[in-house]
Amino acid sequence: MKRKDRDSNNNNSNDGEEEEEEIEYTTQGLNRLYKKDLLELCNKNGVQTTNKETKTLIIKKLLKHDKQRKEDEQVIEKITDYNQGALEYCLPWIIIARILKVAFDTIDICTCIGSSDYRDAVEQQRLIPMFSRGNQPRYYSYPDRRPLEQDLSVFMCIQVDSHIKKLVPNVGILCQMHLFKVDMGHKPPIFDDCKDDSKLWKRSLAMVSKRVFSYVSTTLFTDITLKPTDKVWNHINDRHCIIKKATTLSILPSSSATKFNTFFRISSKDLLCDVEKIHFQRVGSGGGWYLPKANSLTNVAESLPKLKSISHYGDINNNTITALFKNFNNLTSVNLLCASIGPYIFQHLPTFLLKPGTRITKLLLPDRFDWNLLDVQVKQNLRVVSSPYYDIKQQEDFPNLKHIVYTKGHLGLSIPDSVRKVTFTILVPGTFDSLINYPLIDTVRFKNISNDKNNSNLDLEERQSLITIQKNNNNIKRIIIDSPTSILENRIIKFKELGYEYLGSTISNTSYYKLQFKLIDNNNNNIDNNSHHHPSSLISTDNIINNNNNNNNNNNNCNNNSIKLPNYIIYNIISMVWNLRDRCTCIYDKSILDRSIEKGMSILDDESFIESFLAIKNQCAVHFSTTTPYPPLGLNGVHVNRSRLQLSLISKDLFNHIKLNHFNHMVNQTREQLDQHLNQINNEYCILNHSVNSIHVGNSSDYSQLNENERLAITKVQFSVKRLISLTQNLPNIKSLLFDLYDDSVRRHAIDGLKFLTKLDIRRSTPYETYDIIHSMNRALKGKPITKLYCPSYRGVPDDVKQSVRSISINSKQFDILDQFPNLDRLHLSCEVECSDLIKLPNRIKKITTSTCNTTHCLQLNPSVQTFKYINNQFESCSYIYILLMELSKVGHHHIQRFMYRSSINPPILDMSTTCFKIDYSTSKIGNPSTRGQTTLTFSRIKSI
Repeated sequence: MKRKDRDSNNNNSNDGEEEEEEIEYTTQGLNRLYKKDLLELCNKNGVQTTNKETKTLIIKKLLKHDKQRKEDEQVIEKITDYNQGALEYCLPWIIIARILKVAFDTIDICTCIGSSDYRDAVEQQRLIPMFSRGNQPRYYSYPDRRPLEQDLSVFMCIQVDSHIKKLVPNVGILCQMHLFKVDMGHKPPIFDDCKDDSKLWKRSLAMVSKRVFSYVSTTLFTDITLKPTDKVWNHINDRHCIIKKATTLSILPSSSATKFNTFFRISSKDLLCDVEKIHFQRVGSGGGWYLPKANSLTNVAESLPKLKSISHYGDINNNTITALFKNFNNLTSVNLLCASIGPYIFQHLPTFLLKPGTRITKLLLPDRFDWNLLDVQVKQNLRVVSSPYYDIKQQEDFPNLKHIVYTKGHLGLSIPDSVRKVTFTILVPGTFDSLINYPLIDTVRFKNISNDKNNSNLDLEERQSLITIQKNNNNIKRIIIDSPTSILENRIIKFKELGYEYLGSTISNTSYYKLQFKLIDNNNNNIDNNSHHHPSSLISTDNIINNNNNNNNNNNNCNNNSIKLPNYIIYNIISMVWNLRDRCTCIYDKSILDRSIEKGMSILDDESFIESFLAIKNQCAVHFSTTTPYPPLGLNGVHVNRSRLQLSLISKDLFNHIKLNHFNHMVNQTREQLDQHLNQINNEYCILNHSVNSIHVGNSSDYSQLNENERLAITKVQFSVKRLISLTQNLPNIKSLLFDLYDDSVRRHAIDGLKFLTKLDIRRSTPYETYDIIHSMNRALKGKPITKLYCPSYRGVPDDVKQSVRSISINSKQFDILDQFPNLDRLHLSCEVECSDLIKLPNRIKKITTSTCNTTHCLQLNPSVQTFKYINNQFESCSYIYILLMELSKVGHHHIQRFMYRSSINPPILDMSTTCFKIDYSTSKIGNPSTRGQTTLTFSRIKSI
């Protein structure tokens, strides 16, 4: 034991202070002392010890305390040096370095919580043709022949982008990694785009100063991912490159083995000398590659003298496996779990490779391996192993085994008591339940071993559904899940109900989100607290409901002085709103397309433009609350139903009113759809219930299952299948009957009992004017209040029907029968009308509907016609709409005040500046599963001043 005297200038001062001594302890000096003296030194220096401890242990504590004292004195001296002049307010470098290291090690932990609405909006954006590369049908508008889907994509992109901006996560809930990314001008994180954004922060940290750059490049930024190419090597040789030293190296697939070998041969010793982990990565499916050949691994071993861990994610062969274990003497971990191998490739491991004295403690293999064949010393070293199913017979031979990776979903696990963590790559129902028999296991991981996310066999929602036992079993403290997408708020709520708190996520070696959950210690208290607040909230809700019911009852009281409207007025208002909510008024000028071509995607940053765009959308009765992309004035039948059904959520009374009076059309294309509807009849929350009055029959389902009241309520039927005419006999209250295809079974008995029939359309069902069909149908029509009759021939129609009919369908050879229908005011022309066939129609004809473009010639001679409707049956072009608008804008067609255009494809964005019409609105009908739906644009003539 040595003594050093510290003299001061006033050792012999007037105070007479005793000489201050500083003792430096050595092992030899302490060994000469008795245990009693050592205990006194411990007491003097504040070292905690007891009489039961050995002399050797007490000496170790004293030496450790002395070493710590010297380090603290060095820190104090450095702080004293910094507290001078300009450095007075600077932290010592040793503290700065510790802060940087802690921040660097934790920056890759993401605690962001995504919302399902934001994820769905981003997914909708990716489905827009301009963002996807899939093959899209190409329609062209007229006259500039611009691709129609490209025009519509511009509008859809603007719609979705504005919605995404509203759903962008608040910077207050972003983690530090993504907050820095947003501050740097990048977009917020997308929760299904698995990228390690921490590298951006780590690289920027090196730009603080030269000393920080040196510290980051040589000490912190040592987890390197690179591809062995000449370009990468030239980049590393740049003195400004942050890559100076690597401890963990991830090698991407190289185009040739030569470049791989060259990289390790020419790389500097400073770069690779400290590498302890190496990952041979595979990019996507089919991106695997072989490890270097056996002779090439010698160069790798010489370049990486401190290598301890190898992970490989590609193909591998027998010779390479042998060289892998022989050339790298310091290996402690080999992970081949994701490697592609041949059969029985690992059977030679026990005798040739894993010999006594090996340092291997972690060995993960993709194939079955009999661990019982290993030497006893090798077994004692193993801490982590993998197995398709647990087949270790003598568990006491593996005393240090802590972690097992199961690669198959077999049940009947037999886990040693020493194991604390299990990993499943395939999970079947019941596997997780078997862990309840092993209370010592505290960590469970669900690992994805595939680089191809499309073939992922682990899904977050599926895993959550299989962890329900944890509510009654708290031995598992931590759950780790590999997921192709980051976690959403609803999943966090589900796990919290199971008693687990979300800690955050990192990026795994297979490019998955590594989600981590921790058992909540005070779970029971939280449940009690939550349940404590429920009764009061329920009471207040009941009071509100009761008050609302009382108010509704008082509305019907004549003596009530309430200012609320009576229910019958409210019902009328709702009915008018229902009828108007099929009109889309998203009318945009074509200049938007020109500006988008000029500015490109930067137009999304123009706030004034976006505000004007959204102002039009917010005024639309169909799309004011739509959050998904839609074509303006296009096929929006789904959006129409969504907008209308929102009215049913106002109150229970309005729900019942809409169910009974408005939402009453049912389309059945399959027998399963009819059966599904019948199963929902007694569901009080099903809005399509007993009130169906319109059906589209597209199958041979047995409608006799409907009860009498349901059959009596049906007033409109459309057939798209043959041999179902007998169904009409069970529906006596039909008012509208339509046949979509030829059916020779259409006879008198099909409509004979329909006393209330007002519309009959059989022009597609009986294309041939056979005498027996026409004669049979005419006799059945007698006495019925028909106002719309569409059939191939009107020969023999009863006189009373001719008097009531207001709309018929004729061809160019049937103009002579118009005088037989005195009240006719609408006409369907079903053929071409040549200029030589122009004829003067009766002045009572106010509307003409046709699907032929040449019909416009006939309009010039008939000034009584005010409405012209064109039905476009062509699916490959929208050019007729421009042709018709230009034709109707010419002199001679000024009497056409309204023009209607119906199509089965989305219309183009129209330039109305060269026409005499303006767009009023468009209406849409949802299509059947076999059709695309229909949209009808309504134009009105601009009144001249």
